[in-house]
Amino acid sequence: MKNEPMGIKDPEEIKVISFPFARALNGATIALVNYVTPTTYKGTDLTPGNVVLGIPVVSGTDVLQRMQAGVDGAAYKWRVKVTDSAGNVHVMTDWVTVETL
Repeated sequence: MKNEPMGIKDPEEIKVISFPFARALNGATIALVNYVTPTTYKGTDLTPGNVVLGIPVVSGTDVLQRMQAGVDGAAYKWRVKVTDSAGNVHVMTDWVTVETL
């Protein structure tokens, strides 16, 4: 499942990114967040994992992840994999662009 871009984040901001799985879950619940992984989608950042702050949190049918810092001009593609209560596996991707505001 692919969302629209999450928008722009300043390098000095810390933001919570939300990944809504309600439609994919079809009534099931999120049993496990397998991973939340950022990669550099555009621009140059050799350590994209440094934008992750803390661990992902499940809130209802959403996975929430805090994002910090980032390189000005870079875009980060986030990939989230969850397993639901019925044993189905779902993957979602989205991206955030970092720009000095």
